[in-house]
Amino acid sequence: MFTEPNEEEKVNQNNAIIQIELEKVASNPYFVGFDFAEQNLQDEADKIKNDGMLINPILVVHAQKQKYIVAKGEKLYRAALLANIVFVPIVIVNYTPEEVEQAALLEMLTLKD
Repeated sequence: MFTEPNEEEKVNQNNAIIQIELEKVASNPYFVGFDFAEQNLQDEADKIKNDGMLINPILVVHAQKQKYIVAKGEKLYRAALLANIVFVPIVIVNYTPEEVEQAALLEMLTLKD
């Protein structure tokens, strides 16, 4: 699932916020089956449409050549999809698959409350 980034992508791994096309980002596979409250997601999408993307970037891991998987920020990612956003702010993080799973579990617990 995860691969090593190429040289260009390694340059961006210094925790800098960069803008990329949303189509290069995929949902966190550990969020399968998690049901976001539709109204909350729509509210977030409306906020993005009105105010633009939030300052908080989506944390992603490298998946394959210039493709990424959400590590943290699944709700923001899905709201951006719903809002038809083209570019999103990301930070590329160097998480293991286990850390991506743990981040998803923590995010799901936070979103459930």
